[in-house]
Amino acid sequence: MLFRTFCFLIFILFCSNFVFSSCNTPTDTCGPFPSHYETTDFEVTISDITIHTEAGINITQNELNPDSVSVQRFSILMEPVKEYYFSKVAKNTPSRWTNSLLFACSPTIPTSEETIQSLSISSNLAFNAKTEAYEELIGYFDIITFSNYYGYQRYSYPEFIASKPTVPQALYFVLNTAPDQQKPMKFSVFYKQEGRSRNIFEFETQSVAITN
Repeated sequence: MLFRTFCFLIFILFCSNFVFSSCNTPTDTCGPFPSHYETTDFEVTISDITIHTEAGINITQNELNPDSVSVQRFSILMEPVKEYYFSKVAKNTPSRWTNSLLFACSPTIPTSEETIQSLSISSNLAFNAKTEAYEELIGYFDIITFSNYYGYQRYSYPEFIASKPTVPQALYFVLNTAPDQQKPMKFSVFYKQEGRSRNIFEFETQSVAITN
């Protein structure tokens, strides 16, 4: 009887050590998990979208005509290229991933700690009689953000910057004013953030005609 009890206790001790070791192994499929992401770049494209407002804001992506898009469906889409990291890193634990793959049972969604400081947009053609080529156009755009926590939210530019936003999953720049002409034009975007390493990004879109 004593021998059987002793063997049972040894078995329980072995199982406990196995489970503990498995849960703390960095390659385990159930952790550890990156808590935040750093923005290392952006993918910037002209996008054809439909904005739905029946029950909050939602966006549908449409197939883009490379030559033209209507002012109601025109958008400049910015999506961050992310590098994941831990806020607090345990000893001997890998601290960074350069891809978007997370472990299957991740308990939280990584977020950004970077704060967007300013945005600027200009075009290679005059936008209207008041705004010449390469002058500031950000006031002619509203900003729609998408995040896993809050879904879609729409702001004017002053409202957006005043909210001290962190980097969302996606930024949509949508026109609130139509351009006077319908010639193909391309846009330049200047982006500044308070980040971990890189703080300034500049992009130029492809040319597209914006129609009424």
